[in-house]
Amino acid sequence: MCDLSIFVACAIVGRPSKAPNIICIRWQRPPNQIIKINVDGGVVGAPGTLTSGGVFRDNFGVFRGCFSMTHGIGFAFEVELATALHAIEIAKMKGWRGLWIECDSIYVVQMLRVTDPGRRVVVSHIYREDNATTDKLTREPVHGFKWRSESPDFLIPFLHRDNLSIFYRFSV
Repeated sequence: MCDLSIFVACAIVGRPSKAPNIICIRWQRPPNQIIKINVDGGVVGAPGTLTSGGVFRDNFGVFRGCFSMTHGIGFAFEVELATALHAIEIAKMKGWRGLWIECDSIYVVQMLRVTDPGRRVVVSHIYREDNATTDKLTREPVHGFKWRSESPDFLIPFLHRDNLSIFYRFSV
């Protein structure tokens, strides 16, 4: 007896899976006079140790700075929101008025999509696969807060990849 006839004899109805959706994703440069900030937070456990990072780039994709930090114990949503707010404060201290914040937390994006007449701030979602640069920064061991004006060596391949490549996301 073949496999198919066994299913038929047992009255089992097959449900073929859908074909995957293929989405092209790519890091986009911000418009002129806008600084783009990619932020990410991470947690080991729930609740667990919170780490975060942010990468600042200009309209040419040129690295303008990055930070990584630890936050103590908590949940992923807390660190994602705290990181985005911290990135805004850093931009304010640096005098960068036009900002584009990208975050892989849809909840944080929804919370921050509030118009602020004194500043030009755009907030958007980025797929996790395309936020690898900031994810790598977040995984760097650090105690407290660390700011870098120059790109650390371990980020250079990720920054080049963002500027040159196209990625694909597969979903069902």
